[in-house]
Amino acid sequence: MFGFGITHLVVIFVVALVVFGPEELPKVMRSPGAMMKTFNRIAGHFGSLR
Repeated sequence: MFGFGITHLVVIFVVALVVFGPEELPKVMRSPGAMMKTFNRIAGHFGSLR
């Protein structure tokens, strides 16, 4: 996945946990997920226009 190994992903997760804290981390992770869901829905709409 983009050249990241499991150790890189664990380090990124730990840093995010330290920066945002355990209470805010779920909210922070939902935001990019919601953006990707919206992007995929819009991109799918444009793909069906052809």
